[in-house]
Amino acid sequence: MKRFYRLTPHFRLSNNPLFALEARRVRRGESSKSLIDYSLLLIVVVCVLGFLLWLFLALSSRGSRQSATMSDYFLSLFVLSLAAAFALDCVAMTSSIGSINGEITSRRWDLLRLTAMESKQIVAAKYGVAQVRAWRTMVLIVALRITVVLMGGLTIALGIFSDPGRYFSLDLPPLVAAFLLINAAGCAGFYIVEPFWRMRTVTAIGLAVSARVGHIVSSVVFGVGALAIFWLAQGFVALALLLIVGIIIVPLASVEVLLAQVVICSPILFLAAVGVTIYGFYSVVYTWGMRRALRFAARLDLNERRALVTQTQVLSTLVL
Repeated sequence: MKRFYRLTPHFRLSNNPLFALEARRVRRGESSKSLIDYSLLLIVVVCVLGFLLWLFLALSSRGSRQSATMSDYFLSLFVLSLAAAFALDCVAMTSSIGSINGEITSRRWDLLRLTAMESKQIVAAKYGVAQVRAWRTMVLIVALRITVVLMGGLTIALGIFSDPGRYFSLDLPPLVAAFLLINAAGCAGFYIVEPFWRMRTVTAIGLAVSARVGHIVSSVVFGVGALAIFWLAQGFVALALLLIVGIIIVPLASVEVLLAQVVICSPILFLAAVGVTIYGFYSVVYTWGMRRALRFAARLDLNERRALVTQTQVLSTLVL
């Protein structure tokens, strides 16, 4: 259980007083334990509800309609889980887009800078609180994706049980079947973990927008534009991933090599390409967002110091 605590923002920000203060204001966000306990409960509830609906559809449909009904149910959940990613982006953006400029507008940024905390600690606290706010939506989508994977496995198992000749007629060698299962399990793992990477990245983008744009109303417009660019970049990344997969698979299929080489090399290279592309994309955008947020926050401090020096010079001139 304690390994899951490392995934929460509390693990690295437990000694940050600003984060501890604001995280307590978020429901179930006061500690890693409460956040993880709520997450596990939500995952179990969503999976149980998905299984009960799957069981109802399986028992209510018979014969040839059963396979079509279960396939439609699985595809509906899969499409819903992908569409929910856009909702996660909106929630993550709204959770962080008013974090820094909200403090400036309410005149609390100056008070925070009077404390012993550095600007990077304040930015880290705001980033952690934004993750806590978007955490429930992220866990809900992760639970939905876990349900999709489980329902897909149950649908395949039901199809094998009801019509074994349809599946065993493929006559796949055991080695091929084993590596295909490993490949499917790896893709399912990336599919489940992706919302967590996505939430961390989008909150970093929102934090950069919040630090760059001084007015909250204007930051909403910039946030929508940043999300549009992010989605467009994802499309290019998906296209690049397809090209990479084509470059990996096509030469192996066209060149006369041993079957064992194709079976062993293709899934490993495919999983490596998928993992490096997805994680690399989110890591690059996350790093860019956090660096931009820190740079803009440091610029705010510099502008405030210049304004303070100017005010001091004016006052000294008036006194003299």
